[in-house]
Amino acid sequence: MEIIDKSYIYYISFLIYFLIFFLINKYLDNINCQFKKNLNDYEINILTKYLKTEYETAHEYLRNSDIYHFFIIKNNVLISYFHIVDLDDDNNFYILYAYTNKDYRKKGYIKKLLNYSFKICKKNNINTIYYYTKIYNNASINTSKSLGFSVFEEKKDNIYFYKNL
Repeated sequence: MEIIDKSYIYYISFLIYFLIFFLINKYLDNINCQFKKNLNDYEINILTKYLKTEYETAHEYLRNSDIYHFFIIKNNVLISYFHIVDLDDDNNFYILYAYTNKDYRKKGYIKKLLNYSFKICKKNNINTIYYYTKIYNNASINTSKSLGFSVFEEKKDNIYFYKNL
């Protein structure tokens, strides 16, 4: 019985990992991130369906022109969404309603969308963004930290982040 050299196995594993990483990133480069301050009825209908919100409430809220909407919609399916809004009118902008369709999670969509939003925010003189999530939401916490968000507070069940752009 011939023993396979471990360095050969590591080399093959590295090549497979690199190929998968390359293919995923190539695919994500073709995904169209969108940004709008005013949503149309089609977009509101899709967001309302996936965010499980009453249409009338969502329609009124999502029509607010002070909200920066970021989303990826493909084949009438909302893949990922969040919006950024100045909640307290003191130029502190918050990421709210971050959502990724369960069939598209762990594939880099929210990171791509967040990085896209950082560029838009900078262009609109938004210098700091705040975000919070449940303390047990490890996926959100890890994503936030990997994108350069810093923890500034932990209260009860929530962890609060900020990112200087």
